[in-house]
Amino acid sequence: MIDSIVRDIVPPGYDYADAWWFSSVKKKEIQSTRRLLVMVLCAASLACIPFAFVGFFAGSFINVLVSIAAFCVFVSFLVYYLVTGDDRKVSPLLLGACAAGLVALLITPGSKDIYTLLFFSFPLMAYRLTGTMRGSLWVMVSFVLVACIAILRYAGIIAAGVELSALQYGLLMTAYFLLCFFSLLMQRQHERYVRDLVEKIMYDEVTGLPNRSVLQKTLSIPSRRLLSILRIDNFSDLGTMFGFAMSEAMISFVAHRLLEESGHFGYYVYRLKDNDFGLLFSHPYESTEKNEAVLDELCARLDREPLVWDNKDFAVNVHIGGVLVDETVVGGVLHKADAALKVSESLHKRAIVFGAFADNSSLSEQDGLYQVLLRNRLNHEFKSYFQPVRNSVDGSIMWYECLLRVKGANGQYQNPLPYLSVARSTGIDQYIAQFMVEEACFSIIRTGYSFSINLTGSDLMRDELIVDICRKMEEIRHLDGTLIIECSGTEIEMNTLCVGNLARLRLAGCRIAIDDFGAGFNNFLNLLKIDADFIKIHGTLVHQSAHDEKTESLLRGITQICQKSGKKVVAEYVENEHIARQMKQMGIDCLQGFYIGHPSERIA
Repeated sequence: MIDSIVRDIVPPGYDYADAWWFSSVKKKEIQSTRRLLVMVLCAASLACIPFAFVGFFAGSFINVLVSIAAFCVFVSFLVYYLVTGDDRKVSPLLLGACAAGLVALLITPGSKDIYTLLFFSFPLMAYRLTGTMRGSLWVMVSFVLVACIAILRYAGIIAAGVELSALQYGLLMTAYFLLCFFSLLMQRQHERYVRDLVEKIMYDEVTGLPNRSVLQKTLSIPSRRLLSILRIDNFSDLGTMFGFAMSEAMISFVAHRLLEESGHFGYYVYRLKDNDFGLLFSHPYESTEKNEAVLDELCARLDREPLVWDNKDFAVNVHIGGVLVDETVVGGVLHKADAALKVSESLHKRAIVFGAFADNSSLSEQDGLYQVLLRNRLNHEFKSYFQPVRNSVDGSIMWYECLLRVKGANGQYQNPLPYLSVARSTGIDQYIAQFMVEEACFSIIRTGYSFSINLTGSDLMRDELIVDICRKMEEIRHLDGTLIIECSGTEIEMNTLCVGNLARLRLAGCRIAIDDFGAGFNNFLNLLKIDADFIKIHGTLVHQSAHDEKTESLLRGITQICQKSGKKVVAEYVENEHIARQMKQMGIDCLQGFYIGHPSERIA
């Protein structure tokens, strides 16, 4: 019975079969049914003994035989059940025997009223043994059967050994009706108990939404989804200023609005805790940018309708953090969504979406990297190091490249390379780009030197960052050309938006450097068409040219082509005197590497 009740209560997609509470309730139901079965079998067996003696002294041979037969049947079932513990066969067989005995006693001449009354109890037992709606069916069928036979006997169609008065028949039918009634009442009470228990376990009392445990259970099934956590801003302040009633009103209002919008956006809503709600999207977009746009639109819709409470309007301000869940991920998702929410709050963005983890094995590792990044972000621990780029002819400083350093878990500053993919997937790269822009501009004003920063393809597609850089260049117009934007050729080669924004930055007064030139499958001709000031040769080509003539010839050719197009050439990863001398002989304009100068906190 519990299966059918729970199935109607649980939220869509929730697999309750192995839930601890379901197993517990199911176990208790089975134990109760089995205890009742033993008691009924013992009572029925003992009841047959006095009935046999009554039949013997009354001279009714048939009643003695029926009593002995019933006793043997009941004892056999009891022994079988005690030995095997299997009630799957006992229950239907016992019910069949009861039904047959009931019919036999009702139509057998010489039967006594007491026997009929004995078997009136078995429909009730039928309900308790089956534990499903089949029990009610047994009750109703038995009731109709007894009523029909009683009517036929009273009408004289079926002969009876003992004549019963109308009053006796009325009393018997009343007793039987009461048994049926209480059987159905017990069933309804049990249903209500299970329903109340499940609702308390699975649903939030204030909003009526599925709770955190339901969401966790749903997430345990691998599937591609978008999990988001929505948080009401300044919720504790509302409670402090206006009281608990106001807090509950806000929670209920937001829950109502989220349910209203769920049809449009296609998500399920869950109440997690306090002012946090979970939103589970079954069909997210592939890109984090599109998903962020969806969540941002949801926030905007919630903002449009204020909560009216005590004749006052209260705006609904929220932040959302989301994470794309891969089909292979089955754990740690809520933690990562909460981390995305914290990033959205710290960056003052309404919505942030993290990318999906590739597998569970990388979950803990990436989470550790993220925690380091988040700590650096919140505690302002990121730091800039500076590496010089020198003229190959006279050794003068051309500019300093600003390099990011991350304060690791051990307290030491580290190269950011291991953190870059996590920074991109969590949105922290946006803060890093802004940080580096501010560091470079501050250093330009402080020292008068030129400085370069690295921007990724994603950075160059963010219009707000481009606008901010242009605004800063207006502020330092007297130092025009001192900010150099470095970008990887592999990321911008075929991206018209990136190329267009580079042109905007150049018009604003920035100089442009194409980084990692010659890496991978760069199309030299396409990159040369970009209006850049510097071409930075990838370190692989620089090192190979030191011992490979073909690479050296290629590098010479690249240098000549770049210089003819008005671009200066920079050799990266110059780590010894031999390489430096060779690059100078090739006519390369600028040198950068450990031999030229190590990254340092201080500018030489």
